[in-house]
Amino acid sequence: MQGLKVLVVVMGFAIFAILGVIIFTVAGRISEPDEAEAGFGEVLLTLPEDCVFAGAEPAGDERLALILEGEAGCSMIVVFDLERGEEVGRIVLDAP
Repeated sequence: MQGLKVLVVVMGFAIFAILGVIIFTVAGRISEPDEAEAGFGEVLLTLPEDCVFAGAEPAGDERLALILEGEAGCSMIVVFDLERGEEVGRIVLDAP
């Protein structure tokens, strides 16, 4: 009978400990936004004069290509990484 009392007390402590871990985990996940939902904020793209935004095309799952048109030296494709919010590179289209 004494062993049964000890087992019940130990099981009670185990239940409260597990419940505490669950509550702590849920509270931590609620208070911190998911990285995917947080986004990357604002990205500033400085365009040369006389450049005009002509369109955007997805470049795979994680990249976006912005198409710019205009005077000589302005026709280009700017590639952005959507997860990091950074410019990956530019492809300048130069006509001979």
